[in-house]
Amino acid sequence: MNQLLLKDTPAPGSSVTVTGARAEHIRTVLRSKVGDTLKTGVLGGLSGHGVIRSIEKGKVLLDSFVLESQPPPALPITLAVALPRPQSLKKVLHFAASAGIPELILFQSARVEKSYWNSSVLHPEELESELIEGMEQGCTTRMPEMRFFRSFREFMMMSNERAGEFHKIVAHPVPDQPFTPKPEAEKILLAIGPEGGFLPSEVAAFENNGFQKFSCGRHILRVEFACAFLSGMLI
Repeated sequence: MNQLLLKDTPAPGSSVTVTGARAEHIRTVLRSKVGDTLKTGVLGGLSGHGVIRSIEKGKVLLDSFVLESQPPPALPITLAVALPRPQSLKKVLHFAASAGIPELILFQSARVEKSYWNSSVLHPEELESELIEGMEQGCTTRMPEMRFFRSFREFMMMSNERAGEFHKIVAHPVPDQPFTPKPEAEKILLAIGPEGGFLPSEVAAFENNGFQKFSCGRHILRVEFACAFLSGMLI
């Protein structure tokens, strides 16, 4: 945790009590002491710092907040990921939130287990918790906008409706084919499939809907690693 994220802006002269795992992280990992300043931000708002006034097991009290800094700019990438297994999904959420991805889309494809849509990770409270953990790592206050498509067809329809917004790219192994994004593209829609890959019919659908194939080499990566690796190659 590189920045404590608060849900609401503290009123002037007020204090905030942090409890639970985050308080223990401040106490045992950051090893903060009374009087130390702690980098602090407000969800959807400004960043700055607060001052630790008391600290004990499972409980930290802060006040004297100074919040003046805007968050870092968002990346020009909308990330669309075929819904991965729950443990991988948590890592995708952490990456997207910490890296400044402004929009994360989860969609169904043929090799996605439909039971994944019933995972507790997709419950609103847990989604928010995982995203906040990533935001605290990346020192941002911008939470990615989440969108969900339980059918591949609906996802394709959305990508067509928003065709003017993006240069559209689908991750798919293409030996010896260099990637050259259009220079006029200001934003990118990057689609990443399940670890088993997209079906040939799905790859054809992407191409028919204006997606350019993009390969990161011969090695097969886990979904969460592919998200980070490919996003890094595109910025």
